[in-house]
Amino acid sequence: GYGDNPNGYLADVFPNEPSQHADTDGDGYGDNPSGFDGDAFPNNPDQWQDSDSDGYGDNRAGIDGDQFKNEPTQWADTDQDGFGDNPNGITPDACPTVNGFSKFDRFGCLDSDLDGYSNPTENWTILQGADSLPNQGTQWFDQDSDGYGDNATGLLADACPWEAGTSTKAWIVNSSASVGFVEVPSYGCKDEDGDGWVDQTESLGMETNPDEHFDADKDGVGSNADYDDSRPLVQTEEDHCMLNFDDETLACQGWRNSEYQSYLDRQKDANETDLSFSGWNASKNAGLLDESSVDPSTVQQVVFVGGGAFLFLTVIILVVGFIAKRRKTNSFVKQYGVPFIPPSENSAENEALEGTAGLSAQGGVVSDSAWDDDIEELNFTVQSDSDEAVSPDSTVADATELYGDEDSLESIAGIDAPPAEPVSLPAAVETEPTPSSPPLPESGLPEGWTMDQWKWYGQEWLDKNS
Repeated sequence: GYGDNPNGYLADVFPNEPSQHADTDGDGYGDNPSGFDGDAFPNNPDQWQDSDSDGYGDNRAGIDGDQFKNEPTQWADTDQDGFGDNPNGITPDACPTVNGFSKFDRFGCLDSDLDGYSNPTENWTILQGADSLPNQGTQWFDQDSDGYGDNATGLLADACPWEAGTSTKAWIVNSSASVGFVEVPSYGCKDEDGDGWVDQTESLGMETNPDEHFDADKDGVGSNADYDDSRPLVQTEEDHCMLNFDDETLACQGWRNSEYQSYLDRQKDANETDLSFSGWNASKNAGLLDESSVDPSTVQQVVFVGGGAFLFLTVIILVVGFIAKRRKTNSFVKQYGVPFIPPSENSAENEALEGTAGLSAQGGVVSDSAWDDDIEELNFTVQSDSDEAVSPDSTVADATELYGDEDSLESIAGIDAPPAEPVSLPAAVETEPTPSSPPLPESGLPEGWTMDQWKWYGQEWLDKNS
């Protein structure tokens, strides 16, 4: 019903296609949507087909072009990152104005390391799923937030993902290695001293020493400082030299030389340095060393020993004094019942005044009745010695007849002596007169008294009992 003359009335635009005859938008597709090559958009010369039937043409470059011709829920993609702008469609772009390629935590946002997890932002944090390590392409999750990712197959994998740490290495015992161990990477474990070594793998006591981590001989000194970490008794060069006398190196000779050690221990000036053993030995032999100074270590030893001896003797003296005093006190307690000598209360004077004269007033013996033995009376008659009897005819010379009163002992002995000086005799000392006895009371001498006591204390008794 449409003529082949394109310029005639009701001209057929498709003279060879009976299902099409008109093409309003002139795009080459007939207006009959049911015909062959029917135009789905007869009034839009840029579009003619809509594969997903979402109302947007398959020509992405044309007007109302569908950016997702096979996805009916998406058609626009403003930032051209492959994720549609429709928030309710499939794989909606969470950042429609930012060209991004994140696809795991959210779609279409910036992903610097291209691991599929978006960079964290103010509105999208790590807790919501953003990349914990946005610059590490093989890591994205870090539950302890120590900077080492939890992906065991990724780079810088956290060996202790359950606890934060700063370690970077650990050691494994290897007897064939020159140092006794081999180093292996180990990130994110506890490292208290900050030396990079995992605390749990460090030798006992080394976890708090940043300069040490391994102690092969278990002597408490790390391998870095230990002179020989294979021998527990050798920790320093001095230990080595004192245990190996076959080592005749200059260093060992210096350790064994007491004079050189005293030189090293001397009081030094601020900028003074020590000579090596060879230099010191050469200077000593050349007489260049001052040997008059006193070794400070010797002075220190003398002061220490002397002070200790003085303290010891002081303690001994105090202890002996305490023991002596204690013994004396015990003897007083044993003798008198008190730790001191009690004042005498039973003197003869007090007993006489109180009329209770006892043994002290009577000299310890009350009467002769206390003696049971028969004592032979002493004979004071002078008897002449028959062996020395003088004959009546013999003459006995008197000393006054032989020597005069003026003869001195020196003249009698035939010794020349200077004339004797007159001797002045001391003045006679007046003796205290013996007191006279007071009159006896009518009852006679008080019981237990003696006349000697009455002579001295009788008057006081009379005054007291009158």
